[in-house]
This record gives sequence, C-alpha cells and structure tokens, in this order.
Amino acid sequence: MSEVINTTSTRPEATTVRVRRWKVMQGNHCFCCDGRIVCARNFTGLVFVVILILGIGAMYFAVDCPYLAIKVSPAIPAFGGLFYVFLLCILFKTSCTDPGFLPRPTTDEIKFIAQQRDKSTNQTGEGTNSDNLFKFSTDSDNALYQRIEIKGRQFKIKFCDTCQMFRPPRTSHCAQCNSCVDEFDHHCPVVGNCVGKRNHRYFFIFLIWVVFMCTYVFACNVTVIVLRITDGKSSVNDYVVSFLEAIICLAAILCTGGFSCYHCFLMGTAKTTNEHHKGTFSTDKFKNDFNPYHKGSCVKNFAHALCASQTPSLLDRRGYVLVSINETKTRR
Repeated sequence: MSEVINTTSTRPEATTVRVRRWKVMQGNHCFCCDGRIVCARNFTGLVFVVILILGIGAMYFAVDCPYLAIKVSPAIPAFGGLFYVFLLCILFKTSCTDPGFLPRPTTDEIKFIAQQRDKSTNQTGEGTNSDNLFKFSTDSDNALYQRIEIKGRQFKIKFCDTCQMFRPPRTSHCAQCNSCVDEFDHHCPVVGNCVGKRNHRYFFIFLIWVVFMCTYVFACNVTVIVLRITDGKSSVNDYVVSFLEAIICLAAILCTGGFSCYHCFLMGTAKTTNEHHKGTFSTDKFKNDFNPYHKGSCVKNFAHALCASQTPSLLDRRGYVLVSINETKTRR
C-alpha cells in the first residue's frame, strides 16, 4: 500500500506519497509483478511466437510422440518435452530481462548539465571555458556531443535529447521503448523486448535452441512419415499432420538459421547489430581503427559474451520515491 506522508511546506495541504520507482519511470516499459519484470509495451509478436510454439508442440506431442514411443523409443517424447520447456524458459528469460535500460537523470542533474553546457559552448559550438567540468562540441547537424578515449580509440558520445543525458559508448536510444539501452543490439518484436547488454546472451541461446528444436522435431516428422509409408497399412491422413509440421519446422530452420549465423559472427567479432550496420569499427570507414572491446580472439569473445558474470540492472525499479499527490503519476 502507498504510504502518505505529510511534509513540511509553506502550503499546509501539500503532501507526498511514497511509491515504487517503477510507477513513475519514464519510457515505454511494461512492468509486471510489482516491478520485478520489465519488457516492452508492445508484445504482440511475443504472443504470436508463443502461440506458434505451443501449437506446433501440441501437434507434435499428440500425433508424433505416441507413435514414436511405440515404434522407436519412449525417450523421444521425454527429450522432446524437456527441449520444449527449455525453449519456452529461455524465450521468457529474454523477454522479461532488463536489456540494459539506463535511468534518466534527476531534475537537478539535468539543470547541472544545462548550466555546464551554457558555460562551455560559444556561438561556434566549441568549448572555451577552462573552469568548466565538461567540454561540449557540436557537429554539422548541431548535435551536442563529447569525446572520450577507450584503449586509445576515440569515441564521440552524443547527447540524447529525449533522456536528457550523454549516451555512454555502445548505447543507443530505442524509439519503441523510448529509453537508452546499454550495448543496444536491436529491438526484437519476436521476443517483445530490446536486445542489449543484459539479455543478448539469452537471445543468442534462444536462436540456437530454436534451430536445434526445429531440427529435432523435423527429424521426428520425417521418421514418422517414412515409418508409416513403409508400414503399408497407413493412409495419407495418418501422416498429413506430420507433413505440415515438417514444412513449418523447415521454414523456421531456414529463417532462424541464417539469423543465428549472423549473431555468431557478431559475437565472434565483439560487435552488436547496431554497430555492424553503422560500421562503427569498420576499417574501411575509419582507417587504422580498431575495436577496443575485442578480447583478442573469437573464442575469448564468445566466452566473454556467454560466460561473463551478469551485470546488475541500473534501474532501481523496486526502490521508493516520494511523489507529490498533486503531480501526475502517469508514465510517458
């Protein structure tokens, strides 16, 4: 329950209410379980994928598994059930994990940045005040940015007008989520969430497991069809469902397989989809440049991406904040 606290003010009627931070956070986020789960608001694609997985699974376990358990081995439906459970778990893990949303600055921090910006920028856009804590510059598009150096590599970090802060390296603003995401890869409507620093490994495992699961089901479908045809006692109606499953699984393998290979390339080269499309570390675009996040080899890059300790969420979703009851509590 919200706790109402009377505060000392020149206006006796002024009061504040103590609420969870997720209730007043800005951005197009969807919070569930009292802020424990965060995902994008639009999860239509996720619902469609879940229905598709459950539908294929229902046909597989109702038609193929009973036949294969008798003709081949009861281990086939047992392993199939475990594989399906893991597939759904890794899907929801990807969808319900904070991908790396960055908290927006407070009002005082926004005012401080604005003051430093006014002190350090002149009419030409170059910083000239040596007493200032920050040096700001503007490019040809009049976009405010700063320059930092990581392992000798110069990075230009731009100011996000929506979040009112400078985006750290590898961070981009997601238009669908209306928030900046650390190590932003892309916004995936299939999982109903952004793919970023904290859930990229889960997304990659999900892709690989979809290929593996579809291959497993496809092999079972082909086995059922071959056994029923060679049996000589079955009609076409006995394996038409298996044939339909095989077509769907083959299509999923072709689509997801290519995407999985692409993300294998990205992980092996320590890049994100966003960085690859922009050519951030392209030697053709930036001569004698390099990727400071590369670990030295493809194996080390994979090991870091998949086995490194999980970074904590920067959103204090379940913390408390005092909000005036006269202010709107609707999040943008």
